[in-house]
Amino acid sequence: MLSHIFGLAPFDVDGFKIELNPIAAIDRALILGLKHDDVVTQEIAKIPAGRSYVDVGANIGYFVLEAGKRGVSVLAFEPSPRETVRLKRNIALNKFEGIKIFEAGISNKAEDRNLKLGMEYNPGQNSVLDVSKSVDSVSCAFAPLSHFLTSDEIKNIGLIKIDVEGFEYQVLQGMADAFPLLSCPIVIEITPSFLEKAGHSAQDIYSIFEQHGYRGISGLDATSRRYDEVFVPRLQAK
Repeated sequence: MLSHIFGLAPFDVDGFKIELNPIAAIDRALILGLKHDDVVTQEIAKIPAGRSYVDVGANIGYFVLEAGKRGVSVLAFEPSPRETVRLKRNIALNKFEGIKIFEAGISNKAEDRNLKLGMEYNPGQNSVLDVSKSVDSVSCAFAPLSHFLTSDEIKNIGLIKIDVEGFEYQVLQGMADAFPLLSCPIVIEITPSFLEKAGHSAQDIYSIFEQHGYRGISGLDATSRRYDEVFVPRLQAK
């Protein structure tokens, strides 16, 4: 495999160190100094002091490290054992404290699901759905958010990021018990073509947030292939 030939090497990126491999598209972009999802980075910078950051679909930990460098405590969810290894190495590389890793995913019920691992050139596309070519499939644990976090931990969340390649609706269903306790923004990646593979649409995402008293800042973009949306409680000033 080409990834074994080139290997991983630590790079200084945005104020922290992270191991990257030039074979992967996102890794290569970071090596070249390109920005990665500014919307999420901007929201992380707004997390109030003492509040935590929840990353659902943490992958190798770019945003975990973004929060860690600011001294924000992190609760990171990543079901892929392949990416979890890199996530742990990246945290250790920076000697960040206050980061807790859950080697599991969020879903609407406690169950094991097969997770398809993205190819070496796009390991960010791990998904329980057939959203792209995969190199392997592994059985991973999934459960609702309240299965992992206490009520006090949920109340203390300052930001949630959800990026799970089309499985976002099921994640939101798995947060049903948590929504009444939340008062934080939620950043979610919306990719209509991926959502369709799960039998849902971008409108479904907006509808479930509406049911829980949240509104989207940008609003539904029916023409977009992919975008990040920030949802906030309707009574919260932005």
